[in-house]
Formats: sequence, structure tokens, C-alpha cells
Amino acid sequence: MMRRALVLFMVLVGCGSTPPRTSAPSARPRLVVVAVYDQLGSDVLAAHLPHLDPDGAIRSAIARGRYVQRARYAYSATLTAPGHAAIHSGASPRDSGIGSNRVFVLGRGRVSAMDDGTHRVWGRDDAGASPFRLQAETVADVIQSERPASLVVSLALKDRSAILPGGQHPDVCVWFDAEAGGFTSSTWYAPAMPEWLASWRAREPFEAAMETPWTPRDPAALEARFGPDVQPGEGAYGFDASFPHDARGLEDADAFRSLPSSTDHMLALGREIAARFELGEDDEPDLLALSISTTDYVGHAFGPSSWEYADVLLRVDRALGDFVRELEARVGPIALVITSDHGAAELVERTHASGHTDAVRFTSESSLPRLEAHLRETLGAPPEGATAWAEGWVQPYVYLGMREPRVIEAALAWLRAQPGIGAAVDARAVAAAPVPEGESLDALIARAIPRDPPGDIYVMPAERSVAMEDMPEGVGTSHGSAWLYDRDVPVIVVGPQFAREEITDVMPQCRVAGTIAELAGVRAPRFACGAL
Repeated sequence: MMRRALVLFMVLVGCGSTPPRTSAPSARPRLVVVAVYDQLGSDVLAAHLPHLDPDGAIRSAIARGRYVQRARYAYSATLTAPGHAAIHSGASPRDSGIGSNRVFVLGRGRVSAMDDGTHRVWGRDDAGASPFRLQAETVADVIQSERPASLVVSLALKDRSAILPGGQHPDVCVWFDAEAGGFTSSTWYAPAMPEWLASWRAREPFEAAMETPWTPRDPAALEARFGPDVQPGEGAYGFDASFPHDARGLEDADAFRSLPSSTDHMLALGREIAARFELGEDDEPDLLALSISTTDYVGHAFGPSSWEYADVLLRVDRALGDFVRELEARVGPIALVITSDHGAAELVERTHASGHTDAVRFTSESSLPRLEAHLRETLGAPPEGATAWAEGWVQPYVYLGMREPRVIEAALAWLRAQPGIGAAVDARAVAAAPVPEGESLDALIARAIPRDPPGDIYVMPAERSVAMEDMPEGVGTSHGSAWLYDRDVPVIVVGPQFAREEITDVMPQCRVAGTIAELAGVRAPRFACGAL
């Protein structure tokens, strides 16, 4: 417990150094790194893989480890928060309690699903954060129970992507929040920002990473692969469809996360943390959970078959490769798991061009008033005291003002008739019923809904259609469905137990958590279903 107590002291008071640590030779890797490339489906990686840098993290890991081409999620809520919970716990949303990225709160609107309303985010008075919704134990929780001298560090550009991998009480858990002035955390983890993080933020302001416009490394190669830079349906977060992309002066809070330099900035903090907390420098294996969100923002704005996505994947993958090599130069061989939380659909314009003209892009913001108008036409005005029949629509849930059978039935009838919607169900009724066996659509939806659903009606897009949120009308793509382009993700494992091998059979995604646990030398968390 001495090492953990020392780390806690550093977090609370910002201690500048630790006493020297000694170690004896060990066959077990002393550091397990789990890197999630947000929004990297199996087919998308297969298309981009030949064009990635051999020295990048992905190809160098494939060259020396086990490459599972398809690990398949067993639920339909293929979103960032459920995916990160599943990677580190093995649990579907039904068991993890994590069914969405955001939730609707009356009087506040759309808020992070991590916001507990109690534990204030450092640097903000209007947001909280903690793992309060997480019901499943994670590998991090098991490590801290079985190996109390080991350290758990979780670092990401999104709150959910740092909080969920870290479990209940990680030693360090930080994420980026532009409104908080940069990388931050919450009072769940420590009363205030430690001096070391405040000092690093002062030395490395994130705004500096926005000063240089983003230009493609090899325009000729990109044009040969994808055609002209500008394509229909591209552009979001303040960026238009064409390179260069200049984030200076943009007011969209997600503009920074959309730049390759945001991953560089995050990994710079990772280097600071690894050195300061001496990760991997004794015989108790530490866990470093990283999440690269830049691919997700770029994928949403430009699609997976765009100049931007290809360029950003190449850049962030090379940056992670450099980071891994630096770690190994300092601590020796590490264990590495590379995977993704979900895939994504193509831009509907590309889908139309391929002959699937039934693909639809719809937004919750524009659909909610139409649903409310239908309910008023069908049911009349809401009763006194109710603000609306349908108060909110935050993917993937509609939030009703009144949970009466007639309201649910009328809302379901309208939703199921809309182009682009593949399924709409009473979330609480599904949560109360047994989960069907197998991978039928009903089973995938049942596992997607937590036992205590955050909303009233679960909505899933039809195949090749996309449900958008926080995006301008007519652009972008998304995920969050039962279709295989969303559910199938790659997994690459490097470690002494894993010989070089390429596996083409589909594997259950719930084995990833067991694999991480095996690398760390601890038992698998409850909902893991074996190892890869």
C-alpha cells in the first residue's frame, strides 16, 4: 500500500518527485497499455491498414502480436461510453449500466452521462463527473483489489473515455475539457487540481496545438484513393469540407479534439504522467488506459472514407507508435492492447452512390419537435404541469413527459413509421423482461438497454442510416446500431502469452476484458467471457 499512498499524496498536494524505486528482473510485463482508437471498425481498419506507417502502433503491434480481425459487440448501443465500459469490464449496457454518452435532464437539457451533479469538474461550476452509473467491475477495479501496489492511470480526450476504463478509484484519471481550460478531472478523484497538472497545463496550453492549420501529408496519395478532397456530406465542428483545416478562432468546443495535434497533446501529458508516477518501474504491473478520440470526431465530420480520416489515422497511429517505443525504452517490453469502442456507417452520400438510396440521415434536434407535434395532434395538449409529451431526445433515447401507455404507444407508432429508424422500443418494458438468447435484433437491443434505462423509448437507426446529434443538418455520419459495421472492431494484443497470429474467426468482444486481466496477472472481471 505504500506506493499507492505516495501516489495519492502526489495527487492531492502536487509533490514534485518520488523516492527511487528498485525492481528485480521479471518475465511479466510491468506495464499494460490499453489504447482505444475511437470509431475504428474492422472493415475500416482493413481498408486503411496497407497505408499506415509500419512504425505506427497498429502495424508494429500486428507484426509481433495477435491480430483478431473481428471482435463483435453483443449489443446495439454501439456508442463511446458503452464501448469503453465493455472493453474494460466485458459487460453489455444491461449489466454495466452504461447505455449512452449523454442523458437528458429536465431544466438542464443534454448533459454527460458521467455528470452526477455532485462531484464538480475542476475548473467548472456547471458540470460534475464520476463513475456513478458504472455497475460492472472493471479490470482496473480487480487490479486495485488484488494488486494494491499497482497503479491505474486513465487518460482521454473525452470524460467518458477516461472515467469508465479507470473503474471506481483509479490513481490518476484525467480528460480534456475546453470549458475547464484543458485537461482536468473532478472532485470524485481529488478535492482540487494538483500542482503538477496545473503546472503542466501552464507550460503546455492546448491552444498552442491549434495554431498550425491541419494540412494533409500526401494529397496525391489521398486523391488516388478517395477522389477529390471535397465530397458531399463532409464538414462539421466549424470546419468546411476542404483542407486545410484551421481551428484558430473556432467557437465549437470540439474543434480542438478534431485536430491530429490534440492526440499529440494528450500523449505529451501521458509522457508526463508516466515519468512522474514511474509507471512500469517496479514488479507490480501498472495499467495505462488511453483513448484516442480524434478519429471519432474526424469520422463523424468527414466519414471513414475521406482524406481527413485517412490522414488523421496515419498521424495518431504514428504518434502512439512513438509513445509506445519511448515507454519500452524506459521500462522494457510492455503489454499492449489496441482495439476500438465501435465502428461507423459511411456518409449517406457515399451509400447512395453505391446504390443504397434508402439510407437516411436524421437528427434528434429536428426530429423531436415533429414527434411532439404528432403527439399533440393525437393526444391533445399535455396536461397542466407537463411541459411537453416528449421532453427530450438524446441518442439513443426519447424522454417522455408522462409515462402513460397511450403516450408510449403513440410515440412508438410515429417513430417506427419514420424513414431511417430501424427499431423503437419501450425501454423500461424491455429492461424488465428476460434477454433473448443469441444475436437476434431483439437480443441485441435488450442487451443495449441498462436495467434502469436513462430514457423511455430506445431508438436505433435502420441499416446504413444514421442518427445525428450536435451536428449541422446535412453533414456527417455516426454509429449506434446493431449493424456489423458498428459492432465489429479489431483487437491487437502484444504480450508474452500471445504469439504472432492473425485470427479471422469472429470473436466475442467480451473477451477483451479477460485478455487485459490476463496480461496484468489478475482474475478477469465478472462479465468477461474468457480471453482472446
